[in-house]
Amino acid sequence: MTFYHGTRRGFKPGGYLLPRAFHEGRATAAPLSPGCVQPEDAAEYVYITESEDLAWAYAWCSPGRGRPKVLVVEPTGPVVPDSEHSPAMLAYRTTSARVVAVHIEPLMTEAEAREGWVMTS
Repeated sequence: MTFYHGTRRGFKPGGYLLPRAFHEGRATAAPLSPGCVQPEDAAEYVYITESEDLAWAYAWCSPGRGRPKVLVVEPTGPVVPDSEHSPAMLAYRTTSARVVAVHIEPLMTEAEAREGWVMTS
């Protein structure tokens, strides 16, 4: 099974995704793009998905100014379904994940992401 994570941060293969509470020694993050939602427990988990499209939608919503990218990741902690999403969305959370590869060519535009699964109405 392949898992993905959308971001704007500069991860490289071999790096690790950690919950925001541990990342850079702080539990706060830059604001998300307008119209994007964030789980209540975002500081405690790393969110991953089996859907590359969903990962691209999250990449466009990610805080920061870097180029949106999708990471192919290998969970290094337990994987549990994300209660914020329906099972059909194939979204999960884990305590950490190793970056296997980085995709930088988007499968969708920012406008398409805003119309997608992770946006508020």
